[in-house]
Amino acid sequence: MAWAGERLLQHLLWEYFEEKGYEVYGEVWIDKKYEMYDEVLLDKKDRVDLVVIKEGDVFGIELKRRREIKDEDKEQIKRYISSEAFSDFVIIIQYKSYGMNDFIDEGIDLLGVSEFFDLPFTPKFAFTSIKEEKRPPFYALYRAPISKLYEQINGELFIPPVELSNLRFEKRFEPKKKLIFTRDNEITIEHNLWKKFREQGYCVLPEVHIGGEEETKKTNEIDLLLKNENEIIAIEVKNKSPLKADQIEFYRKVADLGITVWIVAPQKRLKSIQKMLSKKQLEGFQIHSYESLIGTQKSITDF
Repeated sequence: MAWAGERLLQHLLWEYFEEKGYEVYGEVWIDKKYEMYDEVLLDKKDRVDLVVIKEGDVFGIELKRRREIKDEDKEQIKRYISSEAFSDFVIIIQYKSYGMNDFIDEGIDLLGVSEFFDLPFTPKFAFTSIKEEKRPPFYALYRAPISKLYEQINGELFIPPVELSNLRFEKRFEPKKKLIFTRDNEITIEHNLWKKFREQGYCVLPEVHIGGEEETKKTNEIDLLLKNENEIIAIEVKNKSPLKADQIEFYRKVADLGITVWIVAPQKRLKSIQKMLSKKQLEGFQIHSYESLIGTQKSITDF
């Protein structure tokens, strides 16, 4: 059993920016046509990890859980900035050294300014790390200054990396494209559940992997795993997408391990989920409405 830290980083940063007074949205879609010589080559749809808004300015955030900055990461950021939807943009890296979550004696890759020529602006580049605790809330962002760089930073050649607490967004561009912001999605439900159960003293881990490497990511990950001294609960979060047969089979295996399985969805989706489970003759799964667990009368569509 293993967990994927990038989603945990997403939740921690979501909470961090909310506490700083930003309006935060998770996994915001960007639609953009890419053209060359007046010919549309393809339609590309990208999903930005976090978008934060303050005083009308729109800032994009992309997260990576590694110190290597790959070419595909750079191309992704270029697409986001060239969409002309953001006032400023930052890539935030959780640097992870060999088996530890600190930067001791670790170098970092650098982002070259020249790689972002011909764009409305260059991205910002920030780093952070996650500290593990033995007591609630178990995981938190913490400051871990870089002790060594691979190269001497020249401000004209490289984008200087900054520690998260020193990150400052600026209005560097007036967005020409309007994004569609919604909280009616599974990541918002997951984030609110993550916060709620952390407040109740659970250790809450997102995207926990169970199964062999040959199994696909879609069918061997628990959306949220809750643990305390008394119980372990696996949560599958649903919103508009259907509860698929392979997901049910996966959670059947999880239940066989002695883990309590919950299916959590908006109240309006519960009947269809119950019908699906009854067809599979499954009675061991608990079905909960998102609204009842969060303690709100509002539907997720009302936010």
